[in-house]
Amino acid sequence: MMQNDPIKVLFYDESRLEYFKKQRSIAEGKLSFWKSRLDSSHYPVHYAEEKCAEYGSIISYYNDVIRTLENKAVLDDLSSRLEDDGK
Repeated sequence: MMQNDPIKVLFYDESRLEYFKKQRSIAEGKLSFWKSRLDSSHYPVHYAEEKCAEYGSIISYYNDVIRTLENKAVLDDLSSRLEDDGK
């Protein structure tokens, strides 16, 4: 008999945050791959450098998005607490 996993409530902001963290992790893996290929004879050096720059930019973008979402969560929590205190 299979046991059902409990249903987890996941708010939209949390799911977005987890999504971008996962995407950043994937991009970090790809950056690591291309960094290890800089000295490889399999790819032209300029191509590996372009890929490193590309994935570095993607990671930077994801870091900005994650920071924004985390700051928004903190502000939303603070705002909610202030509203509760005012009641």
